[in-house]
Amino acid sequence: MRLRSTNLIDIAVLWDQDIGDYRRYLRDQGFDCDVIPPVVLNMPVNHTNLEEYRLVIVPAGFGNMTYTRLLPELRAIDDLITEFVKAGGTLFVGGALSNISNAYDWLPVELRYVAGMRQVKVKTLKSHRAAEILHDQDECICDGYFTDMGEDVDTILSSEEGHAILVTSVFGAGEIIVTSIHEFPSREFLWYCVNRVT
Repeated sequence: MRLRSTNLIDIAVLWDQDIGDYRRYLRDQGFDCDVIPPVVLNMPVNHTNLEEYRLVIVPAGFGNMTYTRLLPELRAIDDLITEFVKAGGTLFVGGALSNISNAYDWLPVELRYVAGMRQVKVKTLKSHRAAEILHDQDECICDGYFTDMGEDVDTILSSEEGHAILVTSVFGAGEIIVTSIHEFPSREFLWYCVNRVT
């Protein structure tokens, strides 16, 4: 089991711009967060360590090069992200919002992404706490879906048509949760991610 000190901040959000609404939402749900530009984690003099956090979030839109440079920065720190999860951290990643099918190649698991914003009816395929991401809804907006997943990736939620919209993978002592659900996650989902026992 990974031991955590009591002075840990709950959540790190990897982003390179202001995310005021997302940060406010997290605080309204009772969680503290730091916003960290990934480029900072690669600097020679770096005082930020992902191990200080319980949950690392990469919000939806990270692959859309029209308004963020996050994807190249995530690729540059893929080893740090892998070590964070392997040591027992939870990584939560949103939809890429991009036609780049390999936008998730910085993750230590295989999956491809097909972009496309639409309303979907949600089906639960496996029992998992990550299925609590929605606020008791059976429909949601998705920005795409996942294909070509590795054997270590489980589909938890799908659209009615069978497209994967929330997948998980246990990796080392931690867990990776990736979704194309384009809505803020529920408090119950965040609580699971932050308090997941490894």
